[in-house]
Amino acid sequence: MGASLTTHGESLCNAARDGKLDVIRSCLDDGANINCLTFTRWTPLHYAAWKGQYGAADLLLTRGAAIAAKNDDGETPLYVAALHGHLAVVRLLLEKGAATAAKTKRGDTPLHVAASTGQYDAADLLLKKGADVTAKNDRGDTPLHVAARYGYLDVVRLLLEKGADVTAKNGNDETPLELAKSKLHFHVALLLSSKENNDEPLAVLLLVASLAKYAGSKYGPYVATLLLYAIVLGVVYTLFLVMLWVVYQHFLVMTTYLLGA
Repeated sequence: MGASLTTHGESLCNAARDGKLDVIRSCLDDGANINCLTFTRWTPLHYAAWKGQYGAADLLLTRGAAIAAKNDDGETPLYVAALHGHLAVVRLLLEKGAATAAKTKRGDTPLHVAASTGQYDAADLLLKKGADVTAKNDRGDTPLHVAARYGYLDVVRLLLEKGADVTAKNGNDETPLELAKSKLHFHVALLLSSKENNDEPLAVLLLVASLAKYAGSKYGPYVATLLLYAIVLGVVYTLFLVMLWVVYQHFLVMTTYLLGA
């Protein structure tokens, strides 16, 4: 366990946060506890991870910093680095043996927080180092649930490629698809729907291509409606609706032209 914060300890935490290697060395040489704790139980290594200070993190680890230390919320330095997308520090901590399975008091792993904040590169690295794509937090959410909830399409795609279960349900009996729909993340919901229903990917591409040019126009609300139909009813059926909609728009144009002639 780390000691409580002293004057040397406070200087050490500040130096770790700011990446001042000479000050870190001086504090340690003067007897500062490398695992000293702030009132929220942050260690100097937490501060280095927070600000992405690679040199400071490397020095602290070399001098014996506790890589598995947890703050008041149960967050390890790896979790903090992943939260803020500091890839170099994430990689360093993993190389030094940081546990990808360590959970916070909420049950979140570093992969959960990378997924919930859209940190694609950090999530990719964690997965390559063995992070569990099926891990659940206290709400029953997998990393795929949280990525879907916040609409991070690239992270959702990555998790699916790594074997995430698209049908997994959380504590509220919700699948990732249902979360994406509830938050109106249509782009994510389309991808999840195609995986869940084994829809032809070409159909998805055709649908998106058909609607993209209208997204920023007065037809925007209709586009959103059609995308919602695609999610609920299936992409192929919605293509039929799109075709009818396009025909109807052309009919309106022709009617206006003929009446004005």
